[in-house]
Amino acid sequence: AYKDLYATRGVRTTAGSAGLADWVPAAGSTCVARLPGGGCVVLGKLITPGVGFRIQFPGLAFRPRA
Repeated sequence: AYKDLYATRGVRTTAGSAGLADWVPAAGSTCVARLPGGGCVVLGKLITPGVGFRIQFPGLAFRPRA
């Protein structure tokens, strides 16, 4: 799994921001596209604090949907 900061083609990518709650990128980031080629089996994405700015956070301002 990787953080929800990386654009993933065809998968909702929020970067922990309510402003991106419904964004589904048409193209994915290079690092995500290379994962399967390196033998990685992607199981999912991890939540991230708002646009990745905070290192530690007590809670989320934006709750991701299932």
